[in-house]
This record gives sequence, C-alpha cells and structure tokens, in this order.
Amino acid sequence: MINYFKNSHLPIAVVGLILSLTLNFYLVSKYDVNHLYKNKLEHKMVKGDPKKYYTMAEEYKLNFSSEINFFDYKQSYVISYLHPIIIGAFYFSIDESLYENKNNKKIISINNNKHLYFFFQSLFYYFSVIFFAKNLANHLHKRDIFFTVVFLSFEPTILFFHSSFWSESIFFSLMLFFLSLLLQNKKTYLVFYFVGFLLGLLYLQRSVSMFMYFFIFIYFIFTLNKNRIKKIFILSCGLLTVLSFLAYNNFQRDGSPYITPQQAKEGFWLYMIPSILAKKEGIDYINAEKIKKKIESKWLAENKINRNNLNKKEQLRFLKFKQLESYKIMLTNPILTINHVAKKTLHFLVLDPLAHVYFFYEYQYKGPSETRYYKNNIHQNLILPRILYTMFIYIISIIGFYNLMKVKKNRKFFILLASLIVYFTIIQGWIGNNRYATINLLFLAIFFSNGIRIFFKQASKIFK
Repeated sequence: MINYFKNSHLPIAVVGLILSLTLNFYLVSKYDVNHLYKNKLEHKMVKGDPKKYYTMAEEYKLNFSSEINFFDYKQSYVISYLHPIIIGAFYFSIDESLYENKNNKKIISINNNKHLYFFFQSLFYYFSVIFFAKNLANHLHKRDIFFTVVFLSFEPTILFFHSSFWSESIFFSLMLFFLSLLLQNKKTYLVFYFVGFLLGLLYLQRSVSMFMYFFIFIYFIFTLNKNRIKKIFILSCGLLTVLSFLAYNNFQRDGSPYITPQQAKEGFWLYMIPSILAKKEGIDYINAEKIKKKIESKWLAENKINRNNLNKKEQLRFLKFKQLESYKIMLTNPILTINHVAKKTLHFLVLDPLAHVYFFYEYQYKGPSETRYYKNNIHQNLILPRILYTMFIYIISIIGFYNLMKVKKNRKFFILLASLIVYFTIIQGWIGNNRYATINLLFLAIFFSNGIRIFFKQASKIFK
C-alpha cells in the first residue's frame, strides 16, 4: 500500500473515484425522474438498452427473492447475459425495488438508491485501475504508469459510464483485470484458468468479446516457452466453464444450447441491410424497411410460421434466417457494403464523451427531431471539438505506440493491444455507434501515456 502512495497511483485513483461519485450524485439528483413521453411515463436514465437490462434485472431480483431456480428465468438470451444479473443481484442485496406501481401502471422506481449502484460500479472500476497499475510496474516506465492511471481515471468518455446502467463500466473493469492477469510475470496454472474464466465473463457482459480468444491464443503461442499446450488448454477450460454454463442455461429455457445472443444474430439485418437496400433500389430508408418486411413475410409464409405467435424454436429459426439472408445481401452487394462499413466506421472512431450518458439523459431516446441529441444544434456545434479531441488522443497514442515498438521488451503485449483495437473496430465499427469505441481507450491508454511523456520531454527541451 505504501508503494502505491510513493508512485502516486492510489491517490490519483482515489481522486478519480471521488470525481466519479460526485458525478453519480449530480446525475441521479437531476435525472432520476419519470417524465411524460407519448402519453407514457419514461425514465430519463432508464431507456433504450438500459431499460432492457433493468427489465431483465427485475425478473432476476424476483427469482432471488422467491428462491426460484436460477434456470427458471423465462426471458431468452437477447442481450448482455451478465449485466442484468449484476443489477438484479445488487438491488436484491440492498432490498430496493426496480419498479413500482403508479395508478395501476408499472413504472421505473425513483429514489431507489441508484447512486449506490453507480458507487458499486465506480469502486469496482477504480479498484481494477489500481490492480492494472500494480501489474504494469515491471513492464513500463514509472511515468508511463502515472499517465496511464491519470488517463484511465479522468478520461471523460470512460468516466461518464460509471454513472449509468449501460454495460460498459463493468465491461471496462473486467477488461482491466483481464489485461492485468496477462501482465503477471509468474503465471500459475490457476492464473491461466482465471484468464480463460475472465474471458468468458467478458463475453457474458458484452458478446463482442466472442473472438478475443483467438488473439489470446496466438499471443500465448508466441510468448510461452514451457508447457505451452497445457497452459493454453487450462485457459480454454476456464473459458469453456463459462460457455458451458451459458449453453446449458439456454438449452433449459429455449431447447437449444446456443451461446450467441439473439440481438447479435439479427444485428446486420437491423442496422445494415436497410441502408444497403435503400442504396441498391434508390429508395428511402422507410421503403427499404418495407422490402425487408416482405422478405421476412415470404419466409414466414413458406415455413408456415405465424409472426405474432412464435415459439422458442421458431424464434431461433427466424433469427437464423435473418442472419443468413443478411450475409447473402451483403455478399451480392460488396461495393455498397464496403461503402456503408467505411462511412460508419469513420463515425464510430470519433469520440463523443457526453453523448451516451449526459446527453442521453438530457434528451429523448426517440422522438421528434427537436427533442433528440443527434438532431440538435448542440450535437452539430460539438462535431469540430470532438474531432479535435479525438485527433489529439489518436495522434499522441500513435507516437507512443511507435516509440514503444522500438523496445523489444513487452513488444508482443503492445502488438496484442493494437490487435484488439483493430478487432473491436472491425467487429463493431459497421454499426457507426461511437459508444462502442470507448473500449479501445483502455487499450490506447498505455500508448497515449507513453506519447504524452515523450511530448512533455521534448517540450521541456525546447523551453529549457
């Protein structure tokens, strides 16, 4: 503990935690309200995906309260598996309700200690930052570690997520613990098992982690000298422990041992195919959606399935059809697909620190143009500052990466970090949502920190 104070890691993280807690209280005090929207009460903080997590969390909480078998959970694996369990378990532990009845209508509870859940997220994250800094000690220059902790503690795009019900904050924490284990010099077989187990938890929290295993497999192939196969096998067992649990849970509920969330299976169909069809046919987005509906209706009629009364197996078959049909449309329209992906990826890469929490709370999730952040003048006015901020982060990080690659020590780990940036950009960039790019900041932190140290070093020489 004394070493942490000597190296300034703990005090920085504590200040970051205090800042995060202050932000938690401010946002909860301002936005923990239900307001009337389209003749319905909508909560300013719990809408979109967070509302899906919240609804699922309520069922988990009720199951915990009633001592119902965990596998009796009724909802299918649509979105994050782990996140709603964490929310439900937390609210069960503090004995608070997620929903309440008002005028015979079920609405999001207010004044139910949301700030305590955000405190839990913040504490978990800053503990992971300290643990990460500890494991960096033998791998990086001490000033690089200092700037890494500063970056991870105060970078606003990361910071705001701790004050939300998005799945990002927990995902970031798990990722930092995961990277910390990779950095440990002496890894026992138990550590390798936990590396695989953590990889599984990352997948349960955000399914975009699904192919990280292959990068870790290659990394250990090139970095391990003794008992390579045995250690990778143990790592794989850790991952399979989690995936087997998931597959069994889905089999018990839906009759199929699948491990991919339903949302991932229809992602292309929902977010890319309408744009490709619109460009191909020279029509607007609304009419492209109509073409998509006709394709769906034709398949449903041929398979004698009622869209409004799908059972579990029919639902999975329908999702599989959407997935395969998406691949077919993309492969038969390669130029349109590439153009769509390139355009969306550019938008994905531009950071937006305030959009996904503060402005998400401030503006309506869906609604008339004047009520939405992305249709608002504020969004337009912030485009240039966002681009400049993004360029600053990326340019400094590129300088740091170039400098670190000159040194042989830890080069393979830095290549792994760069590979993960490319991976998460490819697997999520086509959606165009820059919220998903935030995870890359964790991998960029080391590069940025080295780059900023080089910048200050050169600046001190000039102004000396």
